[in-house]
Amino acid sequence: MNFQQVFQFLLGAIFAITSVQASPHFGLSPLNSRDLFVPTTCDAFVLGATQINIGQVCVGISGGTVTVTYPTLTPPNAYTDIHVYIGTAPPTNRAPGSFPYSLSNGCTISADGTTATCSIPVQSSWRVCESPLYIATHAAVTYQGQSQTGWGAGTCFGGTQGNCAKYWTFTTHCQCPVVYDYEPITSTVCEKP
Repeated sequence: MNFQQVFQFLLGAIFAITSVQASPHFGLSPLNSRDLFVPTTCDAFVLGATQINIGQVCVGISGGTVTVTYPTLTPPNAYTDIHVYIGTAPPTNRAPGSFPYSLSNGCTISADGTTATCSIPVQSSWRVCESPLYIATHAAVTYQGQSQTGWGAGTCFGGTQGNCAKYWTFTTHCQCPVVYDYEPITSTVCEKP
């Protein structure tokens, strides 16, 4: 092995070792984003001031997309509107209409109103390994013949009277991509930071 091969091997090893930190990026040149992920995490979804639990609202991150799935309803119960807030800090505005994700931006309700989901692109500010993200999941629902407001159960914000606005948290994780080093080394897979 000549000096240049030894140098390239050592340089590759240094990059592989030093890049496995709590950063959402892997390597130095070229700078590749780590794959941010969250295994499916759920919280109770409750309606009205009496907080009727109708199932679980779930969130997961994979492939650069946050997927929020509301509990499936049995007809004639139906979703009429949904709103989602996600951020690195708790929400401060409890008006669901002010949340950045809704039917006009990333969210859908099935034709029969029994299912609701949101597909939200991961924002660069969320790309931090082992960090909490705050989420508020809201829905307007026709349930047992009455109009109800539902929230993912969690911490009340902006007031505590009746059916308060609520947020909950989940933790991000980073998954390293496969790294191909210089020949003849084949490949290495890094561990989570």
